[in-house]
Amino acid sequence: MVQALLFDSVFVGYTQAFSGVVMVVFTGCIQPYCMRTINHKLLSISNIIISCVCTLLLPSIYWFRLVQPSSLQYMTSVNWLFAMVCALEFVFSMSVCVMFVVAVCWVNNSVPRHCLGRANGIGQTVAAFVRGFGPLMTGFIWSESFKQI
Repeated sequence: MVQALLFDSVFVGYTQAFSGVVMVVFTGCIQPYCMRTINHKLLSISNIIISCVCTLLLPSIYWFRLVQPSSLQYMTSVNWLFAMVCALEFVFSMSVCVMFVVAVCWVNNSVPRHCLGRANGIGQTVAAFVRGFGPLMTGFIWSESFKQI
């Protein structure tokens, strides 16, 4: 998708940096309030839906490049597309951040006290595996998609 939007590696880096800043600010400032005031089940379900919608919308940004009317030509500029990607990354990063914390809370609330350490260890091991597997798969997809250009 990045190649289709005519982004170079600098724009990809800016997008990832923006996503990291959003996660740090959201985790420190907004997430504690959400965890205290909103039901965890409602929070998890709503963030799953938001993440799925963002995942489906992100590739559709490409279609803005094909806009033809002259009154909408600004939508085809790289800066406009970059802003759209950052807006979706903003929402997506916040929703994923909350889902991780809610999942940890569920693990902590689902086991007896004497098994809490073992459950957290298994949960963090699985989380570490997923964090490693995600970049591995996206790197493979990136390499294969780059060959198609």
